[in-house]
Amino acid sequence: MVSGNLFHSRKNSWPPAEYINRNTLHLLDFDSAAPPEQAWRRNLNSHASILKEFSVTFTEAIKMFRLGLRLWHYIREEASHGRKAPIDPFTRESCKPSASQGVPLGGMGSGSISRGFRGEFKSFQILPGVCETSPVMANQFSIFISRDGGNKKYASVLAPGQHEGLGKSGDLGISSWGWNLTGQHSTYHALFPRAWTIYDGEPDPELKVSCRQISPFIPHNYKESSLPTAVFVYTLVNTGKERAKVSLLFTWANSIGGISHLSGDHVNEPFIGEDGVSGVLLHHKTAKDNPPVTYAIAACETQNVSVSVLPSFGLTEESCVTAKDMWGKMTEDGYFDRENFTKGPTMPSSPGETHCAAVSASTWVEPHGKCTVAFAVAWSSPKVKFRKGKSYNRRYTKYYGTSERAAEDLVHDALTNYKLWEEEIEKWQNPILRDDKLPEWYKFTLFNELYFLVAGGTVWIDSGALAQQATDGGSSKYVDVGSRDCDETTFDRYPNKDNLSTTENGEPNCFTSYNKAMEPVNDTDDVGRFLYLEGVEYIMWCTYDVHFYASFALLELFPKIELSIQREFAKAVLCEDDRKVKFLAEGNWGIRKVRGAVPHDLGTHDPWHEMNAYNIHDTSRWKDLNPKFVLQVYRDFAATGDFSFGEEVWPAVRAAMEYMEQFDRDNDCLIENDGFPDQTYDAWTVHGISAYCGSLWLAALQAAATMAIQLGDTQFAEKCKGKFIKAKAVFEEKLWNGSYFNYDSGSSNNSKSIQADQLAGQWYTASSGLPDLFDSFKIQSSLQKIFDFNVMKVRGGRMGAVNGMHPNGKVDETCMQSREVWSGVTYGVAATMILAGMKEHAFTTAEGIFIAGWSEEGFGYSFQTPEGWTTDGHFRSLIYMRPLSIWGMQFALSSSKTILEAPTFNVMDSIVESPHTANYSSHNGTVILSLLSFHSKVTDGAGSVFFVDSPNHHYLRPPSSEGQTDALSLPEVGAAVSVLLGFAPPSTLSTASSSKLNGVLMPNPFDRPRSVFMLEVTGAIDSHLVVDSDNSVFTSAFRTKVMGSEHRVDVQLSDEDEVSVVSLSDLLSYAELSDKELSDFASWLGGSYVEDASGPLNGEFIIPMANGANLRLFMSKNADKEFIRSLVSLIHNIRRAIDSRQELSESLHSPAELIAGRFDGIKVLQEHYGAEGIAENGLELFVTSVSKIFDSLQAAYKGQIVGVIIYGETITPESENMLNVVVTSRPSSRLLEETKVPANLTTIAEVILVRRTLAWITGIILLIATFLGVYFLLNMPLTKDTLLYSNLNYMRLDDLGKQYIQVGEEDRMLTVDIAEGTCELSVAICILVARFWIYVFSVSVALSSAH
Repeated sequence: MVSGNLFHSRKNSWPPAEYINRNTLHLLDFDSAAPPEQAWRRNLNSHASILKEFSVTFTEAIKMFRLGLRLWHYIREEASHGRKAPIDPFTRESCKPSASQGVPLGGMGSGSISRGFRGEFKSFQILPGVCETSPVMANQFSIFISRDGGNKKYASVLAPGQHEGLGKSGDLGISSWGWNLTGQHSTYHALFPRAWTIYDGEPDPELKVSCRQISPFIPHNYKESSLPTAVFVYTLVNTGKERAKVSLLFTWANSIGGISHLSGDHVNEPFIGEDGVSGVLLHHKTAKDNPPVTYAIAACETQNVSVSVLPSFGLTEESCVTAKDMWGKMTEDGYFDRENFTKGPTMPSSPGETHCAAVSASTWVEPHGKCTVAFAVAWSSPKVKFRKGKSYNRRYTKYYGTSERAAEDLVHDALTNYKLWEEEIEKWQNPILRDDKLPEWYKFTLFNELYFLVAGGTVWIDSGALAQQATDGGSSKYVDVGSRDCDETTFDRYPNKDNLSTTENGEPNCFTSYNKAMEPVNDTDDVGRFLYLEGVEYIMWCTYDVHFYASFALLELFPKIELSIQREFAKAVLCEDDRKVKFLAEGNWGIRKVRGAVPHDLGTHDPWHEMNAYNIHDTSRWKDLNPKFVLQVYRDFAATGDFSFGEEVWPAVRAAMEYMEQFDRDNDCLIENDGFPDQTYDAWTVHGISAYCGSLWLAALQAAATMAIQLGDTQFAEKCKGKFIKAKAVFEEKLWNGSYFNYDSGSSNNSKSIQADQLAGQWYTASSGLPDLFDSFKIQSSLQKIFDFNVMKVRGGRMGAVNGMHPNGKVDETCMQSREVWSGVTYGVAATMILAGMKEHAFTTAEGIFIAGWSEEGFGYSFQTPEGWTTDGHFRSLIYMRPLSIWGMQFALSSSKTILEAPTFNVMDSIVESPHTANYSSHNGTVILSLLSFHSKVTDGAGSVFFVDSPNHHYLRPPSSEGQTDALSLPEVGAAVSVLLGFAPPSTLSTASSSKLNGVLMPNPFDRPRSVFMLEVTGAIDSHLVVDSDNSVFTSAFRTKVMGSEHRVDVQLSDEDEVSVVSLSDLLSYAELSDKELSDFASWLGGSYVEDASGPLNGEFIIPMANGANLRLFMSKNADKEFIRSLVSLIHNIRRAIDSRQELSESLHSPAELIAGRFDGIKVLQEHYGAEGIAENGLELFVTSVSKIFDSLQAAYKGQIVGVIIYGETITPESENMLNVVVTSRPSSRLLEETKVPANLTTIAEVILVRRTLAWITGIILLIATFLGVYFLLNMPLTKDTLLYSNLNYMRLDDLGKQYIQVGEEDRMLTVDIAEGTCELSVAICILVARFWIYVFSVSVALSSAH
């Protein structure tokens, strides 16, 4: 059990002297034989306890019964086809998991073999998706020592004690070997990808032995890191006074794990290679038509080391040479006969017979002398074959060819190059290991968690082989995004629209047609294709919602692999697979892959061609996958600075964002969860807006907008920006409770839970160099709450962060996932804390994972870190991908996280792009967006008016399709403003004018913004106002000419208490301006203000323009000074309006709001400089300012405001406005009638009493009706009319004319008669009832407010 804070973050936690004698360390301090100071350590005699697997509670079992039943049937069905289901909780491994793992062998993607810290070789993953966990006990290193003329002899397997599976010592098999090592004075030290085992006087007290295990895992080296080989370097130090003859023995069974050694037809073959490398090849014939595997075990012969081999020995008495015979030979002689090299291949083994091989290296070690002996093992399986038939060449075949005999070359190169590998490994690791600011436990845990990139079932193939397989397979049913119903405007953005290849069935093959579009631009970027499992128990390749956490490791160490994975998912987004799949949670059917949705995974038995092996839920409805794709793409794009990558995947990013719009149910720009576990927490139900998915969506909007700017798609950037502004306000309003963000906006008992992962979007935002999603107070407050509750209230912070915690300090027991600690999520939370400046909190949080998972007092999860564990130490899913997120912490600690410079100001306040977008320059300039988006072209007139709609709540009609819009007169414009404010139009408005307004305004009189931003601009000409009509800051705008003889019209608004007017025409005096305010204004526009030493308000403005030039304005010039004063005054007045809005929102009274005024700054510049040059640039600056202003208003008014901008060369005298606001009082007729009668106190009291009584009676009736309605709704029988309110999965009709419906998660069939006209009647009744209660409510309000 976890029993204390074992390792303080500032202490040297594990000094090696506590494990190894100092003198021994000194003796081994050469040729890297001594273990490093920072390493994970174990005594070899440590108890390898059996790990406790998770179990569900009785309540959880009941809830998941139907799912379990369907899953069991699915597992049996897959087994009948010879396939393993990707998730199988019912089958248990024969070898129970124990706390015995160590550093695995080999590079990435060519199969792996793990090695326990006591020396056993186990967890063979040679075949894709298959992990044989049981150790192969014949695979061992042994030592034979002879001294003093043979009077002192030691012979022992270099593994302690008797292991499971060994027979009696009298057997002829490996039980007859000398299992004499106690392990009491031997220690294991792990710092991935190397490990050291130190035998300090065992078995010979006068011989110090160091075994150094080295695998070719070298960051940024895409050749050696793919090699399936490992080296074992033995360093021998003789502390005695006599020479010692030492023989080391390496034995290996012809097996790929499990019982494969018994299948027969296996052949062993000795070889002598170059540079003294010699050994044995073990040719293994795999079952089920899998590709063959060839092992090579070898040693390197030197001047002091002699190598001999025994090509074959058996484990039973029927063998020609038994394991006992072999051991006796080594004990007696210390070597094998040299003629064994010439014997050639052995006879194939018979079924039930095991062929093993042995390599011996013998040497003499002088008194106080030292000697080094090197062994290596390699396995060559050049083809990887998946269950559904497709096979590919592994990555290493690019350098070693496709012959199984490449194993001989692999061991040769390993034994001759391992020192170079170590130099590169040390160069990579030393800067971190020598950083005194980092805790000791963090340093070696950071590297050791990388074990998963080798032992996580990785597959790395040569891309050349894949290209051939993609066309040869013929079974893919993926279709290109353009082959179905597709928005033409969206499809035009996708590459290779007209170059689709087809499968043998004639269907478009997405992955073939997109090969060229998504392939790397040059050979140096071609790193093949890479797969890694979600976990050895969850057999799905590159599970994307988990890769979101793990991908930091690949980005830091193998960025080209990370980009290749993102390219794969980008292709998948644009494709569809319409094959039917049954989803096990609900029991309904759907299609395998929906166009626009990011797949959950790349598949299991046919990766790249049959995605979404996960079939518990329909992941096309998950809310986290698409935002995670956008966030990862932008992070990788920003970190690598690879514009070609960004350009390739951009269509998929847009498609992913647009796909998510369907989940915004209420048009508030924020996605909502659908009441089932539609996220990576796939057992934890979410209702409405959620902190996890919502923050990911906000971050994705910001990332997409920024990436769009970098790639020149400013129109889409503006769309995302508008959504972000509104969505953020809604997110904070619905979820922020003052100290953290609630789990979701629902009303369940866990809606207010503290979720550890609530700031996942902020983590990626900060990691990508983007502005924070929320203010620093909210971020730090949320993280502090997580630290205080999810971390410190669980075993004092020694477990990590529990996923869910109630505000009362109790763990959220809603489901198994809410009560678990997820190691990868905890590392992600710690990374977020680092980015928020809470480094001490971060290391304390992450240290809990180390203590519980890796420390000697913990649960024993080292080198098999599970997805999660409960507070009582029951794990779920060992060897899991997500804990690689510890590299997110290192990414956060790095001095430079991104190559691409993020904008120096908030991208959501101002959109920027390079002035040379086509060349993708990384220097950011300012792009001036058009104030308005034009839907029609009109001829220039004396003036024009723009009605600027809300981006998300449409109050205006779209322009007519003919592209022509009738001109409006000033009275008609004034009437439109009155209507938008919620008032009736003037009674003098003609029928023709009313018809025009109907063509501008939406018809719903109950849906008016009641807020209008009205600005008159003098001096502006039509052609000058249009700067970039293709990249509008607004979603829509309505433009038309202003015609007629009127130059001034009154806008009459009734009752000054019903309308709030803020003037925009008030100019600040020069005394109210300061150089600081001018400097802030320049920064707001992305420019600068240089003060002048001669005095205040005399400096120079430098503002970048869209064409790359800079606009320079001098406060010493009157025209420039007046223009700047006009702009600053406009912004000052807008601030007053927003402050006024805030005050009004806090009061009970809610009047309409009009923000109106006039801007003469353009006219001033034109009068001084003329219509071109400075005046044009000033107009651009004005348009940018107004764009930003309207965005701010949209945020403050939550989208409930419309803009009306009028401009013309000459309008009215400077003292007058075209639209003059006049507020008049319009008392009601009843009030006028009552004022005619003299007031009588008794009469007034009686009237008040009657009105109050009626109001209370009406209110009580409404309350009772509400309760009755809720009661009947909850008990309403399921009919055809109530289907609209059910969680309908699918329908079908049978031959009898009945309709069967499967509803919600219940696996029951309900029969419903199809009654003609029932639906229409019900709808009519609903409308009548609704009208009645609206009437009653209106009467009640009127009566209660009459007083």
